[in-house]
Amino acid sequence: MINNHCSRANCKEPAHLAELCKRHYEKKYWPKHRVYAILADMEPKAVKIGISAKPRMRMAGMQVDCPVTLDLLGDIPGSLELEARLHSLLSDYKIRGEWFWYEGEAKRVADAIAASNEKIIREFLARQDQSFEGKLKAISEG
Repeated sequence: MINNHCSRANCKEPAHLAELCKRHYEKKYWPKHRVYAILADMEPKAVKIGISAKPRMRMAGMQVDCPVTLDLLGDIPGSLELEARLHSLLSDYKIRGEWFWYEGEAKRVADAIAASNEKIIREFLARQDQSFEGKLKAISEG
C-alpha cells in the first residue's frame, strides 16, 4: 500500500514533495525564504522575480550564462506562495518563466523589493484581492 501522507512523525497532512507535506518540505528545504528582484541591463529592461535562500549566489550562477549584466535589486522575506502569487498577478508583464518587463506594476513590485518595502507588496496584494472580489461580486449580481 502506498502512503500518501507526510513522512514526519505524527503529521497527517498529504505528502507534497520528497515524502513531506508542504509545511515540512518548506521548513527543511527553504529555511530562509527570500523573494528577490534581479534586473537585466538590456532595452527594454527585464526583471526576474524569484525565490532563493541566497539571492546573491543565485544571481552569480545566472550571470555565468547571461550575455547582459544582472543586478540584484534587493530581496525581502517571503515564501513559495508569495513568489507564485506575484508571478500570477504580474502575468500581464510576463516575458518567460520568472522574467517580466520592468514596467507598470512589475516595476512597482521590483522597486518595492529593492527598497525592502514589504508594505508596498502587501498593499499591492490587497488591491489585487479587492479587485478580484469586486469582479466576483459584479458577476454574481449581473
